Amino acid sequence: MMASSIWTEKSKAWAERGLIEVSMPTETWDDVGGIYGVKKWFDSQLEAFSKKARIQGVPQAKGVLFVGRPGTGKSLLSRVIASRIGYRFVRWDVGRWLGAYVGTSEANTREALELTDTQIPCVIQMDEIAHQVSGHESSGYTDSGVMNRVIEQLLTWLAERKDGTFVVASTNEPWRLPTHLFRSGRFDAVFHIGPPKKDALMAILQIYLRKFNLEEAQLDTMSLGELVDDMARKEFVGAEVEQAIVESIRMAYPRKPTLKVIQQTTSEIIPISVAMAENVQKIEAWARGRAREADE
Repeated sequence: MMASSIWTEKSKAWAERGLIEVSMPTETWDDVGGIYGVKKWFDSQLEAFSKKARIQGVPQAKGVLFVGRPGTGKSLLSRVIASRIGYRFVRWDVGRWLGAYVGTSEANTREALELTDTQIPCVIQMDEIAHQVSGHESSGYTDSGVMNRVIEQLLTWLAERKDGTFVVASTNEPWRLPTHLFRSGRFDAVFHIGPPKKDALMAILQIYLRKFNLEEAQLDTMSLGELVDDMARKEFVGAEVEQAIVESIRMAYPRKPTLKVIQQTTSEIIPISVAMAENVQKIEAWARGRAREADE
């Protein structure tokens, strides 16, 4: 069996056990609309990851935290970052490391971290990190102190990790994060990813039109700008733009959807900004003064 096949089989086995998921992403900035501030910040760090910089002992960025409402592309960003650096992509799901028997959770955590070490250089994704490290109150693990010990193992690894690791964490409940995660050195930057502005929405819309072979030329003559204006008024995020396109394709099948159909579908979608209004306001209040704006 070839080395690449062996690596693939091992990766599948680790994922099935819930330890780590490993892949080599190919996504690029072209797959992401907007977030110009994040792109500018990360690209300014990119040279420090080069072989020449490593030889010269240039310190590398260690990680970034993305805060924002669901559907803003926080998970996609971690894959693009891995692709930009040329690192492997390692996904952690701490909740799956927890076991029912004494010592299992700590052993799983230790093994997951050891496996991660074998994948260096790598970008590590911790999606919805607040849920992963805030205690898992409903599970009963908190009372036994298991979650605290798992978190301590993670924090020790993060503090002692080698060059060649970059952590991309995301959350839509930043107020639930342990305060020690914000200690200097854990994350090099914290970004708030809010609803895309009009130019970013246009870029996101065009990404999905291309993805589903619905380029502007195949639509009717109405202006896409009117559709984007409506999406902006409703504070659409990327996931809602995709939902509008997918639903319009189903509605129009077997024909291709016209812009009018997409507009109708858009008008029927209740966005996160409405469905989770209180939570969205809480996210934005937390981010004010604590995080950089991703689109600036």
